[in-house]
Order: sequence, then structure tokens, then C-alpha cells
Amino acid sequence: MVAQFAKESTLRKILAAEKYDDEMPPIEAIFAPLEYELKLPRKEAFYMAFIRLIDCSLP
Repeated sequence: MVAQFAKESTLRKILAAEKYDDEMPPIEAIFAPLEYELKLPRKEAFYMAFIRLIDCSLP
């Protein structure tokens, strides 16, 4: 679901840039925030799994 939202958001940004400006912004400017949003849930999931692992190993 997150990937779908990111895809739609990116497409809207690209279409808006083409519609209102002849020069397209650098692609990095569009994808950098999206890449961060997609990496964040992975980091949170890793952190939660790590905490569960520690909790299970404690006596």
C-alpha cells in the first residue's frame, strides 16, 4: 500500500511539473523524499524485530 501511494504521489509530481514548468526538476528531488518514506518502515520493522529478539533472549 505504501508503494502504491508513493507511485501515485510521484506520478502526480511529475505530471504537475510537466504541466506548469517546461523544465523538469531533477529526478533526485522527486525520489529522495519517497525513498526516505519507503526506507523508514523497513528500519522500524528491523528495530521492532531486534527488540523482540532481545526480549526473548532475556531470562
